[in-house]
Amino acid sequence: MAQSLRSVARNPMIWGMAAGFVFSLAGWRLAEPVARTVNLFAAATGALSLFVIGGSLVGLRLRGLARDVSVIAAGKLLLHPLCVLAAVLLLPPMARELQMIVVVMAAVPMLGIYPILAQRHGHEGVAAAAQLAATVASFFTLTALIWAVRQYL
Repeated sequence: MAQSLRSVARNPMIWGMAAGFVFSLAGWRLAEPVARTVNLFAAATGALSLFVIGGSLVGLRLRGLARDVSVIAAGKLLLHPLCVLAAVLLLPPMARELQMIVVVMAAVPMLGIYPILAQRHGHEGVAAAAQLAATVASFFTLTALIWAVRQYL
């Protein structure tokens, strides 16, 4: 447990999120030149993550990955929304529309940063393949979920 906490405390992403939270909570604003620079980086991250994902998939041997990729994709597209639905039903009551939005948002594929985070542990290839598979499969799972939600509302 102590090793995990030290690892989290040394993670620059955690520090960045904490700093952003403090800035937002305190109502502070970055100086205009710094804010412009941050906005430029923010605008470029989506395209950059696609390059990282594509680069991770190049030359990847798919043999032996099908099971891992399918488990990850099924977990994200099926198990995650079901767990969120169970949590929503167990939490104090909220508007039905909000409940369905939360479940649908849980059913979308993983963010583009997923393979980048996995790269630290040497699993960027599997993560990129799982993200690609989940994105393709989400066409069907999200369509079915949205249809079910429309029938429920």
